[in-house]
Amino acid sequence: MGKRIAITLVVAIVLGGGLWALLSNAHVGIFPCEKTSYDFQTKRMVGPKSAMCSLLDIRHNSTGEDKSHLTVVGYLVEGVVVGVIPLVIGFLVGTALTRKKAGA
Repeated sequence: MGKRIAITLVVAIVLGGGLWALLSNAHVGIFPCEKTSYDFQTKRMVGPKSAMCSLLDIRHNSTGEDKSHLTVVGYLVEGVVVGVIPLVIGFLVGTALTRKKAGA
């Protein structure tokens, strides 16, 4: 049982960290957010409006005129993608690797 938990945690941490690093450096817009942007014709800020953002937009555009921030659902999606899915995959891998063979 202890070996299964160790394998599950190692796989989940590696997958979760890898997914977070990938999503923080790629334009994968699967996270609900609110965007505020600058309209150059009216010379005013427009928004906030609901949109889909990538973590790259959220993490790196917070200092300019165009701002994005995750909604509550966006944080839930991030938690599921970076936390829950790797944990489930880790559990499946840990179970498969520690399963006893029939007749052994």
